[in-house]
Amino acid sequence: MSGVAHYGKILLFGEYSLLYGSDALTIPYRKKKVMLHFPYKNTSEELNQIAGHSNKQLQLFFKYLNSHKKDTATYLDLAAMQQDLNEGLFLKSDIPSGYGLGSSGALIAALFNRFGKQPYNRTDDHSAKALMRLQEIFSFMEGFFHGKSSGIDPLSSFLNHALLIKSGNKPETTDQIMPIFGDKSGLFLIDTKLSRKTAPLVQIFKEKSSDKKFVETLQQKYIPLNNECIDALLNGCRTFQEKFFSLSDLQLRYFREMIPEHFLQIWTQGLSSGLFSLKLCGAGGGGYLLGYANDLSGIDKKLQYKHIEEVLF
Repeated sequence: MSGVAHYGKILLFGEYSLLYGSDALTIPYRKKKVMLHFPYKNTSEELNQIAGHSNKQLQLFFKYLNSHKKDTATYLDLAAMQQDLNEGLFLKSDIPSGYGLGSSGALIAALFNRFGKQPYNRTDDHSAKALMRLQEIFSFMEGFFHGKSSGIDPLSSFLNHALLIKSGNKPETTDQIMPIFGDKSGLFLIDTKLSRKTAPLVQIFKEKSSDKKFVETLQQKYIPLNNECIDALLNGCRTFQEKFFSLSDLQLRYFREMIPEHFLQIWTQGLSSGLFSLKLCGAGGGGYLLGYANDLSGIDKKLQYKHIEEVLF
């Protein structure tokens, strides 16, 4: 048996600034997914070991959920989950961890889709009340992996939909993305081939936030520009390129520690040439970088880096 596919997510805008009340925008990343499976018959020893390891990890997660049974039992069928896990249920995933693609969020979405008690149609009911309730549930569940969590990653994966998070951390689905890109221009992703841990990067941000001038820049320049990028993308404004370029420049100046060192030269090259511009895609430190170019053809050669793909909405 294989379950429903749940995909990773890409945070296009809102990294760090979301903590100060900015807007954010996520889209599904449908090239990477997770699925629940029961053990296959006649498989290799290697696959059996992978399945066994995954099942053990899910058993640990179940213990966490079951230890809070008073709350979790109201929205999860814990008995059914325990039975399936005892029969070897495991998660098959190609979402890399440490990339900011929401690997744990996709896991939670897959489990909730199978064991959730809430009568919720993930394709139809996108009301504010339903989304806030789901976010509350997912925030608690993801606490097992990250401590305090917004619940946005599991929500994005569960809904398989673009999410606009307005100030106050209130999510809403959006079909409004209207890229004004022509035949050649568009957004692209750079795979840095580096995994990272989010906690040390968040700690750097917290330390920077003790600087009054940094916070003023964040609130007076960075957040308005972040929100303007989102608005321009959602509404098909031709100012998107200019605003993206300005955001890239601000990140180079104020978030330099979050940019992988060997990409600093490429980042600077894009700004000085005007051919492309880059920004963080999530916490930074590795994973993916997000870029915009007027001409995507041959962008790998322009950047002298081959691990590049176009962003598809």
